[in-house]
Amino acid sequence: MVKYCPKCGAENEDDGEFCIECGNDLIGKSNKSNDSVSINKKTLLIGVIAVIIVALIGIFALTGGNIENAQYLGANTISIDSVSELGTEQLSPTEYSDYSGVTKGYTVVFSAKSDLKNVSIETQAYDKNGEHLDAMANWMGFNPLNVLCYNDNLTSGSSYTANVVFGSQNATDFDVAKLEVYVYQTTPEETKLIDKFDYNMN
Repeated sequence: MVKYCPKCGAENEDDGEFCIECGNDLIGKSNKSNDSVSINKKTLLIGVIAVIIVALIGIFALTGGNIENAQYLGANTISIDSVSELGTEQLSPTEYSDYSGVTKGYTVVFSAKSDLKNVSIETQAYDKNGEHLDAMANWMGFNPLNVLCYNDNLTSGSSYTANVVFGSQNATDFDVAKLEVYVYQTTPEETKLIDKFDYNMN
C-alpha cells in the first residue's frame, strides 16, 4: 500500500515516516511535539495566573480590602513599642468642654526605623467592637490629642513617648483595641502620607 503526502501529494511507502519528495512528517511526530510544547506553555500560564490570584487575595486580606494600602505593606517607618492606659486624673478628662461622654488617655512608646525629618504622626482608635472612637482635643480643638508628634525630626533607633486621648459619647467605658497609625512628611511643596499601619492591642 502507499500513502500520499498531505503537503506535496507525492506517493510514499505505507510505513514511511517522512515524504521522499519534500521531507514532510507523515506520522505526526512534529505535531505531537508541538502539541506538547503548547500544553506546557498553557500549564505554565495557568500556574502564573494562579500565583497572581493568590497574591492578590493575600494583599486584599492584609489591607482590609483597600488595594491602595498595599504600598505600605512591610514599609513601616516607625514601630509602636507599647501602649499603656493612663489614669483619668493625669489627663483630667472632665475638663473637656461640650463633651458628655467618657475619655481615656494612653501612653504610646514608639521608635523610628530611619532618620525622619518634618514628620507628623496621627493615630485613630477603635474599640473591640470596631467602633471608631472620638479623637479628642483641648483649647477649642487647637491641640489635637491623637497626635504623637507634629513636624518633628526623628532619629533612627531612638525611642519616643507621647500621650493620646480618645473618647466615646456612646458608652460609659471603653478600651482601645486597635490604633490606626498615619505618618506624614511635610516638604515645601506638600504634606504626604508616607506610612500607614495598624497596631492591635493585646
